[in-house]
Amino acid sequence: MCSASSKSKKHKNCETPSKIFKKIPFLKLAKATGFYCRKSKKLNPKFLVIGFIQMIAQGNISFSNWAYHINLLSGSLVSKQALHKKVNQAFVEYCLRVLHQLMINIISKAQQDNKIIKGTLSKFRNVYIQDSTTFKLPVSLSWCYPGTIVKGALTSQLKIQTIYELKNNLFKYFKITSFRVNDQSCTNDILSIVKHNDLVIRDMGYFNLLCFKKLINKGVSIISKVKYGVVMLDEKTGKRIDIIKLMKGKSKIEKWIFLGKEDKVRVRLLINRVHPITASERKRKASKDRNKKKNHSNDYYKNLDFSILITNTESKDISIDQAFILYSLRWRIETIFKSWKSYNNLQKVIPTYNKLSKDRVDSIIVLSLINIVIQHRMYQVAILYNNNLGYVNQISLFKFIDYFKKEIIDMLSNPIINIKKLVENCKYEKRNDRINYFNKLAL
Repeated sequence: MCSASSKSKKHKNCETPSKIFKKIPFLKLAKATGFYCRKSKKLNPKFLVIGFIQMIAQGNISFSNWAYHINLLSGSLVSKQALHKKVNQAFVEYCLRVLHQLMINIISKAQQDNKIIKGTLSKFRNVYIQDSTTFKLPVSLSWCYPGTIVKGALTSQLKIQTIYELKNNLFKYFKITSFRVNDQSCTNDILSIVKHNDLVIRDMGYFNLLCFKKLINKGVSIISKVKYGVVMLDEKTGKRIDIIKLMKGKSKIEKWIFLGKEDKVRVRLLINRVHPITASERKRKASKDRNKKKNHSNDYYKNLDFSILITNTESKDISIDQAFILYSLRWRIETIFKSWKSYNNLQKVIPTYNKLSKDRVDSIIVLSLINIVIQHRMYQVAILYNNNLGYVNQISLFKFIDYFKKEIIDMLSNPIINIKKLVENCKYEKRNDRINYFNKLAL
C-alpha cells in the first residue's frame, strides 16, 4: 500500500514487486525442497523465478530466453541446457513453496490496507468466489492430465481451481488438477478458508446442499444459483414448490423455503422473471446443448423464463434486487481467467510439442501463478492509491496487466515506482451507458 502525495510522483513507501520479493526467503525454500544443495552464483533460486517473469512479460518463451534473463540478473553465464536439467520435481516443489509464501505475505499485508468498499458489501468481512479454468496440453501428458475424448482419442487438459477474494483482489487458494476432477468434488475446499461474516457467491457447478449447510453453520452468508431439479419445500406447509405455479402472474418473488428432501437447508428463494428475449436465447442454447444425453424436459425449458437464486441472508440486509446485482459480481472471475489467457498468454506459455514433461508443465503453471499473484497485489495497490486521491477506484484490470508487462523489468529492479503514472495509464474510459464492476461493488 502507499499514500497519495501531490508533491512527488514517486512514493518511497509504496509497495512494489521488488519489495514483495525481498520478503521471500528464496534460498531457504530452495534448500528445504532439495532443489538447491550447494552455493551457486549462476543458478540463484531467486533469479530463476524473476527471470521467468521477465521472460513471459516479453512474450518470447524458451529456455534460451529464460537463461538470457537469468544471465542479466546474475551477471554469470547460464546455458539453456543447464536450465533444462534444473526443471525437475524438486524445482516444482520449490516453486510451490514460493507461491505459498508469497500468498501468505500478501494476505497478511492486505489485512493492513484501508477498507475502500462501501455499500452492501461493507457488511461482510470477505467476499469469495470459487471457479476453475482449463488449459490444453500435448496428448503425451494424458497419462497425468487426462482430458476429454475427441473422436475416440483421449486428449490432455489441465484444470486450475481458485478461490478469489473480491474486496482485496486476493487469490486465497489454487489447486492444479486434471480436467476430469470436476468442480463438484472441490466444493468443500472453501470451508477451510471462510470465517464468520464472510460472503460466498457460487454458481451451479459448486451447488452442494451439505456444503451450504456447513457454510451456514459457520456463520457464512451465501448467494447461489439453484440447480434444476433440486427439491424445494414450503417453509410453512412442507409441500414441494412448483416454480411455474408460484410465478404465475408475477415478475419477482422471494420467500423462505427448505432445500432438499433430506438435508432441508433453510434459505431465502429469490426469483426474477427475465426479459422474453433473454428467455428465448436461453432456450435456444439449451436446445443445442452438446450433451445430447440431457434431453431437457418441457418443465426445464419453462424454468428458463426465470433467474433463480438462494441466499441465507435476511431481506433487510440484502434485498432481492441487491442479491441479483451481487451475484453478477461472480462474473469477475471470468474476467480474471480471460486476463490469464488473453493478456498473460498462459495458454501460449505452455509448449505444444509431445516430449514436454509433467515437471515442465507444472513449473510453468506455478511460476505463471506467482506472476499473476504479484500482478493482483499491485493492482490493489493502484486501486488504494486512486481511492486515497478521492477518485472512485476505476482501474481497468486489462489495462493494468498490459502496463505491468511493459514496466515489470524496472519494477523488479527498482524499489521505487511511479505509482501516479501507473494509475493514470490504467483507468477505465468514462462511460455512462452501463454499470461497470466497480459501480456494482459500491452498491
